[in-house]
Amino acid sequence: RYTECGFPFSGTGTGDLGGFCKHQNPAQGYPGLVALLDAWPPTALPVYTRPVAASTVHWTIHFHRHGINECDFSSTHYAYKARTFAADSGVATTEASLSLDGEVFASARQLVAIFD
Repeated sequence: RYTECGFPFSGTGTGDLGGFCKHQNPAQGYPGLVALLDAWPPTALPVYTRPVAASTVHWTIHFHRHGINECDFSSTHYAYKARTFAADSGVATTEASLSLDGEVFASARQLVAIFD
């Protein structure tokens, strides 16, 4: 569920995205957490008014919590927040985090190429 910014290619973007997410079916541990981080589009795409191709060049995830293997990522909604750190000449660097009640479970940094 989006709570910040527009949908991809809506022309309403600011370079930030935010919302809540969870799995419909049971999803535990690191695979469940990584899938929630990867479910969101790059933060630059809502800025565009028409479809453009984009591709991840580099993606780094940092895990901030112990016991992730015991977490069920389908039991509650997790907050997702991402912002464009820098963008120029068809590339954008973004930072994102996934949290629950203010506790950050993971953060990510991504370099995205945009083919406009």
